[in-house]
Amino acid sequence: MSTECDQGLEALKQGNVNAAIPLLEQAIQVDPNDFNAHLYLGAAYSQADRANDAVTILTQSVHLQPSNAQARFNLGIALQKAGWVNEAATAFEQALTLQPDYPQAQQALSVLRPPQVPQAQVPTQVISPQQAPQYTPINPQGYAPPQQSNSYAPPQQGYGQSPGAPNYANLAMYQNTSGMNSDVPLEIAVCKWNWASFLWSWIWLIGHGMVWQGIGLLVLSFIPIISIASLGISIYLGVKGHEIAWKNRRFDSVEQCFAIQRKYVQVWCIIFGVFLVLGLIAVMMIGMNPPR
Repeated sequence: MSTECDQGLEALKQGNVNAAIPLLEQAIQVDPNDFNAHLYLGAAYSQADRANDAVTILTQSVHLQPSNAQARFNLGIALQKAGWVNEAATAFEQALTLQPDYPQAQQALSVLRPPQVPQAQVPTQVISPQQAPQYTPINPQGYAPPQQSNSYAPPQQGYGQSPGAPNYANLAMYQNTSGMNSDVPLEIAVCKWNWASFLWSWIWLIGHGMVWQGIGLLVLSFIPIISIASLGISIYLGVKGHEIAWKNRRFDSVEQCFAIQRKYVQVWCIIFGVFLVLGLIAVMMIGMNPPR
């Protein structure tokens, strides 16, 4: 990836969407075929509530990698937010065709197209392989948006007002997988280091629902020689902290997850600062009144 893309990802994982967007846009200008830059810029646009822009850029990501299920799922989310409900369902179906065991796409599609309850039992008809319908593969050129407009403006009646519009509460359910030990969102996956889990370790584990693991790490840190292993565990938590936090604790959103991690770091800095100041005062007092 380009330097601009790397910088954009750093800004994105820190929750600074306004800084991430121009960097990722510049990365695409440098390399129009940078798939990751398109994917991450789409995520940034979605966070900034720029659903139409997210649809446009994620459509391009699908063109770059037509066989990528995540790109089609992200496109479906953007289409959903922009009000293109039928197109969003199609994108989810395409993602499931590419990856049938994609739980988030399954949940998303079930919200848009809930299974119909049969009105009557119809005897099962056995058909021969020659009579079975032929599978039509996905268009290798990727998703093609409707042609009646050059932009992805939502329908005139307003998103959420049409009879077929999904329930926002249900929509939030399949987007938020925190606390389910399941897949993590893109914004969480790109995070490479968590200072909160590294600095606090056992307290952080307990605060994120892993009580016994936290107590075990605390006990381990007091055992001579073996306690060196606790440093390795802290480093591992620093590397995988965001992912572990998302899988084991329930958050209202990705933004809340990042905000809680920042609070841990802020508290640590405050405590460290207080002890540092107290230490300096003690040194100064001893220097002014040396022992006789």
